[in-house]
Amino acid sequence: MFTRTHLRAALRRIVSFAQAGPPLMSHPERVDGLSDAYSVHPTARLTVAAASTSSPSRIALGRGAYVGRRVELTAAQGGSIVIGDDTSLQDECIISGDVRIGAHCLFGKYIFVGSTHHHFGDKPSWLIRDQDVYFPAHPAEAVGAISAPIRIEDDCWLGQGVVVQPGIYVGRGAVIGANAVVTSDIGPYEIHGGVPNRKIGTRLEFSPPRRLDANHDAAIPYFYSGFRLTQADLSRSRAQGFVEGAGKVCLVLGPGAGALQLAGRRLDAAELQVHLRINGVDRGTHRVTSDMFDLKVDVLQQANEQVPSLLRGYTVVEINAVATSSEPSRFGISFAALAEN
Repeated sequence: MFTRTHLRAALRRIVSFAQAGPPLMSHPERVDGLSDAYSVHPTARLTVAAASTSSPSRIALGRGAYVGRRVELTAAQGGSIVIGDDTSLQDECIISGDVRIGAHCLFGKYIFVGSTHHHFGDKPSWLIRDQDVYFPAHPAEAVGAISAPIRIEDDCWLGQGVVVQPGIYVGRGAVIGANAVVTSDIGPYEIHGGVPNRKIGTRLEFSPPRRLDANHDAAIPYFYSGFRLTQADLSRSRAQGFVEGAGKVCLVLGPGAGALQLAGRRLDAAELQVHLRINGVDRGTHRVTSDMFDLKVDVLQQANEQVPSLLRGYTVVEINAVATSSEPSRFGISFAALAEN
């Protein structure tokens, strides 16, 4: 219930932000979602490094995101920083390079997530600073990649002081204990800790079924990313027989070839274009002209390298739904199932 106490607290935040001004931004035109965020502290720094006209680098903040005091977000090496809806970054976190963080994530204080590194062994007799200047201009001569993207899926909790190294994938629902150094990928709903990280438990056994039904609680972990899964959102959408998504979403089903059947509902008035990728393979764009849709698409069993390695034993369904205006569109998924051809 929204009380006077809540109202006064909200007004204090608004007044404080207005008095202190916006956070320091190097290229405000490359920062998206600032007005939709819940709070971005004025001491935060949002930097897009080397933002030339040819660079795709951006910083994007999701709806309801929280960015605490002295947080640094730096998009670098042609990468972007993406922070999902309702994700909170507590004080003095540093996110640098090419990093995608999903929705509903919880980051404690002093976390470092960086996709770039220094060159120290390519020409070991050189100063490290000289190597850092040389190899971005001569990437073909580098032993390893200058930047390896980091991806952290929805509903993850990273404790205080965690360090995530370049190229790491953290699956949905993972928990990482305080002061861990993450040097290897973490599976969905796994609990890790230590230096280097190791598995110490699970939140639940991640075992995708061949059919997902919006009305079954056990199916919700496999509405993997991009869906609106707060209990309030689920109560509203499941009463209408679907789980709501918008724009790009991902489902994970059990393994096996056959055909994917996907049923749902269009929630926006405009005609939808539903673009499907299954196991990293383009499966075409499908027009949705009525309120309800029911699609059937053949599945290729083998996932390609575009699918995170920890998910390649399953069936990964990526859905990108846009209206005819090319804007992200709202839709609901009632069920998804794998069936024999």
